[in-house]
Amino acid sequence: MTGTDHGNGRSARMAAFERASRHLLCTAAEADSSYGAAVAAGVEDIDEWAHGAEVDLGEHFEVVWAGSAEADLETLDRLAAHWPEPPEEEVLLEIALTWGALLGERIVDAVGGAWAYRGDPLHHSLVFPRKGVAFFPMHAIVARFLLGDSAGIEAAYHYLVEYLTES
Repeated sequence: MTGTDHGNGRSARMAAFERASRHLLCTAAEADSSYGAAVAAGVEDIDEWAHGAEVDLGEHFEVVWAGSAEADLETLDRLAAHWPEPPEEEVLLEIALTWGALLGERIVDAVGGAWAYRGDPLHHSLVFPRKGVAFFPMHAIVARFLLGDSAGIEAAYHYLVEYLTES
């Protein structure tokens, strides 16, 4: 997918960001249908991206990480709130991948799940086989930047936890 304009004033990447911002949780079959079946690579990138986000945000914003999902996701929400408008496409992609990896790792630590790697890293997801669903951490980060406070990172986490704990 390129960043070129397709005649409607939006690049293909921005259109993908807008679609992603509305798709945080779906069935595993819908995830495969929408974003392609999981591939066997990517775990090294996730670890690097998550660690990079922790270090970069710690250095640039003097963040002290609590190591718990709720506290750290509240911190990400607070940092995102400081952007007066969504970042440029390439910056948003980098933020989505790194912050999304951090979000995903905090979720895995808190409630389980396993990464499903897809052809486009923007669509890597966490899968929860017991419930048959996929959650998209990178999409949650994109949503936070494009939709603002109404799409909070911590709120997305709570929505996922509520869904996973329903009988």
